[in-house]
Amino acid sequence: MTSWLERIGIRVERSTEDYALAPLIVDGRLLLSSSSDAERLAIPAVYRAKQMLSDLSAQLSWEAVRGGKRSDQASKRRPEVVDPRPSIMVDPSPFMTRDAVIRTIVSNLILRGFAPLLLQNLDEDGHPRFATPLNPDEVTASWDASFTRIDYEWRGIKLTEGIDLKVIEFQRINQMPKGLGPLD
Repeated sequence: MTSWLERIGIRVERSTEDYALAPLIVDGRLLLSSSSDAERLAIPAVYRAKQMLSDLSAQLSWEAVRGGKRSDQASKRRPEVVDPRPSIMVDPSPFMTRDAVIRTIVSNLILRGFAPLLLQNLDEDGHPRFATPLNPDEVTASWDASFTRIDYEWRGIKLTEGIDLKVIEFQRINQMPKGLGPLD
């Protein structure tokens, strides 16, 4: 069976039978497997999809709600909108606009499957006031010796998830310490 790329004259090879993780070779160029972001984004459809998803995500409105039905609680009260919204939702980072933070998170998820956020400036209740996106390539992740916890490090600084770091991932497979992005 020929692919749509082969129908328009582009030679396509797969190096393995595992299509979910196999590299794509188009006219002798390796694409979509351990290639750089520049190579991935050179494909117009990839660039446009990333741009569209990150721009649309930045336009979503945020609301903080409290209460409502949870599977672990017997409470069935109606959710209440928290007003005023927590400051982290209004201005999540001192270095970026709210829209830039959301675009960065979505872009990191698309390109890497892993979007780490540095939690900063805790309030009196211990909640972070800021969550600044980090470059996923600068954050190392490895399982501890017992495979029960992932240890993170950024620029030589050990970070604890939930205290210093919030990690958003697509999916993790085969004990990978970082998420797997859709382009992988």
